[in-house]
Amino acid sequence: RTLLRFRGVLGLRVHDHKQGFMQIVGVDSVEGVEDRPLTQRQLETNSYKIGGEKFSLAMYESAKNLCDPPHFAEILEVCYPNIPRLTLARYEMSTIPIDELDDLKEGFMILSQGESTLKIDKFEGAQLKFQERMAAKLKAIKDNEAPVDEDEYWNEDRLENYASEGFFKWEPFWPIGSANVINLSVPLLKDVDGFGTKDGTVSLSQLVRFCYP
Repeated sequence: RTLLRFRGVLGLRVHDHKQGFMQIVGVDSVEGVEDRPLTQRQLETNSYKIGGEKFSLAMYESAKNLCDPPHFAEILEVCYPNIPRLTLARYEMSTIPIDELDDLKEGFMILSQGESTLKIDKFEGAQLKFQERMAAKLKAIKDNEAPVDEDEYWNEDRLENYASEGFFKWEPFWPIGSANVINLSVPLLKDVDGFGTKDGTVSLSQLVRFCYP
């Protein structure tokens, strides 16, 4: 929803407010979408706002350092540095490549341990164990003790062993796919469940529909 408002046009939808990036650069329909740059004059005419949010001259200059003049990808990177560029690309896709879908299926089956759904409470428990392990590592460093032996923790049935440290401190994510096609996290699972059955579980089809709308 935030991305739709900020971009103005996403997939086959146009945001009701029509104040997004695409409208500012002169695109106002799904048929006319193209990768146009944003000029400083266009931003100034729109009171230095994109999608209703303040986008200052300093932020514009930062985007120009990435590409001059900046396109939407650069604007997005400055405003939302934690959103990968491939997230936007998924909203423009009409089909999912077969090899990418196969990667998703394989990763899903590993994390679900062969079951048809991912159970959110299991991921919450794994997140807590991952955070406890991170705390133990830091304590060992601080106290100049022997580092935590990762082999001691490894077990293919332990969900936390497949986790990696995320963008936010100690919030883990579980990469699905050989190229981290989806970075699964507890907040993402809850978002997907909120749009679906709301029973604390997420199926592969729910996950794909949410991440590839």
